[in-house]
Amino acid sequence: MLVLVVVLAACSGSTDGSVEQGGGTWTRLDLEEFSARSNSFVVPFGEELLVFGGLPASDCPANADCTTPAAFFDGKAFALDGSRSRQLSDIPVDRRGAWTTTKNSVFILSGCVPDQGNCTTDRLVRYSVALDHWDTFDVPAAPTGGVSPGSAFGELLTVGDDVVFISELNEPTQFAGDLRWDTARKSWDQLPVLNKGVRERRLPVDIDGELVIFTSAMDSGPGQSVSAYRYDEASDSFVSWPIPDLQVCRTAAAGHKTYLFPRFDSGTAPGGQYDASINEWTALPPGPGGLPWNCGLMGVLETQRPTAAGQVGWVYQHNADVWTLLEHPVLRRSVSAERVFVYDGKVVVHAGTEHGEGSLWREGSTNFGGTWVWLPNE
Repeated sequence: MLVLVVVLAACSGSTDGSVEQGGGTWTRLDLEEFSARSNSFVVPFGEELLVFGGLPASDCPANADCTTPAAFFDGKAFALDGSRSRQLSDIPVDRRGAWTTTKNSVFILSGCVPDQGNCTTDRLVRYSVALDHWDTFDVPAAPTGGVSPGSAFGELLTVGDDVVFISELNEPTQFAGDLRWDTARKSWDQLPVLNKGVRERRLPVDIDGELVIFTSAMDSGPGQSVSAYRYDEASDSFVSWPIPDLQVCRTAAAGHKTYLFPRFDSGTAPGGQYDASINEWTALPPGPGGLPWNCGLMGVLETQRPTAAGQVGWVYQHNADVWTLLEHPVLRRSVSAERVFVYDGKVVVHAGTEHGEGSLWREGSTNFGGTWVWLPNE
């Protein structure tokens, strides 16, 4: 498994086809009809990239008052090596939302359903990959004075055998509650409120099958350390979890290790790594090419988790403690990558907004820049 760090630098030029690099090969996927859409669900799963729905291309300029085009609901799976594609069942929601994957399924939390265009009804949908089948479940209503989970800032993640939704902001007007979906019972449990009334940001992570939430004050400066809480199922409560004096702006998980990356590597409250197999905290490994760990300069990706990306990527193979530079063959100044996924030795770059003279202004999450996959050579 890999942890990818994307350094925000620029390269020029464009390449089509396949490119050998870093002990592997970049291949561009032909997303066919999906290549001219925006806001599609894009989920890597095993040896395939699953793509669902989206909106048709639009000439509407940024910030203009234009009519929102009707959404698509079709789906297709594309082999990561570009060898084949197959049709999938239509997705039952028309807006992207928080998502996560389990061993056999994809879960999406969305605030819209096709027959209710006002985007006020939350739904949890599950796609069973082997069965090519969608199931739809209700979501608990918003807490008093808060917002609904489907429209809130939050993260959907897999913890053990269950799916958990954690609000990113613990602030009364933006809080959606914390929920756990029991995959066996197919029902929601309300998690206890952590630090009620305290304005803070939260980063949840699965550490060896247990839910841990790292918190920091909403108005904290760059040197602000964090606190950690572990969910104890037996007592149905969050228990303070002692950690070193750390900063954290992103987390990444690989095997038994959890990485906490600092906002600024000041040396006074740096990031760190935790090895659950020996219950030990240690310092982060040295950065690539002498670069410090700094969330202002790089994006850090955990397993199957997307983030904004630049044009040059350092891949850290944590088992071998080796850095490899993968200079992406297609990204250029006029195209920015929207999502990058790293899992099981694979790198998937889904390029986003395209700018430039004579091109449409394609706001937000677009497929126009192309989708490239790096697979290690056998």
